Amino acid sequence: MAGDKKKTNIYVLIDTNTIVSFFENGFSVVNPKGTLSQPESFEALNNLWKVLKENKIILIVPEVVEIECKRIMYEKSSELDTLYEEVKNGIQKAVTINRRISQESSDVIKKTVNSVNKKERDKIKKSWSLIERILKHKNTLVINMDEEIIVNAYKRGLMGKKPFSMKYINSKEGSNKPVFDIQPDCVVVESAKKFIKEKTNYELYLCTNDANFYETFEKKDLDDSIKTELGVKGCFTSISDFLLTMFKIQPKPLLQRHEQESSAYPVIGENQTVNDGVNIELGVVNNFGSSVK
Repeated sequence: MAGDKKKTNIYVLIDTNTIVSFFENGFSVVNPKGTLSQPESFEALNNLWKVLKENKIILIVPEVVEIECKRIMYEKSSELDTLYEEVKNGIQKAVTINRRISQESSDVIKKTVNSVNKKERDKIKKSWSLIERILKHKNTLVINMDEEIIVNAYKRGLMGKKPFSMKYINSKEGSNKPVFDIQPDCVVVESAKKFIKEKTNYELYLCTNDANFYETFEKKDLDDSIKTELGVKGCFTSISDFLLTMFKIQPKPLLQRHEQESSAYPVIGENQTVNDGVNIELGVVNNFGSSVK
């Protein structure tokens, strides 16, 4: 009908690191200035799921992001095992060398450490389960890699265009030799370029915490070439920032989240077994009082 306005599609392009942040609750994350920052909470991921189901956004996920995230999810779980094994070894050392902790007390502490490790691993599994549902939703478009995207990503690196990051290796002559490889970040940009090439009536927003996408390491301004090539209307360093700015969805205060999560860690006493009863299946009531459907 005359006068009808075509709906403007809100495309949200996400980079790998914005998803990986949901796997890092068990770690201390260091920002560029050397201070600790808080990883993304499951609440933010659940809020993204809600706006996706409400048809408010269309999520753009390059295949390379999906592949990287799955690999890193397993790596983070393995890192947790290594981290907590070091903690238990330190406790055992205090028993056998310093003899300041009894073996009985050491066993209780190690059971508690095992419980904490399991809880952190379950958080990763819980996040990944919801991420998989997000990836399969009708409002999520996964851009498969093809020859055109790979070749253009390689050319992007050869031209030194962001988000390409130059790497060097030692040559036989003893000097550093530049490496022009095909980098996942460049695949992300070229995937998005191919996707939007024939699109009209849209707004594209980018979520990335990777400094290579920005003009400076402080991540204040998106690189001009990326902004122009993709027609990016806005850029955010996290899913939480995007949801707050675009939809006024405010995450719970950090202290309140910590109080909720701390109650999930059991204190292991004598004759008690380690069983925190975590159910990571989707459809159960989550920490925010609603069911994940």
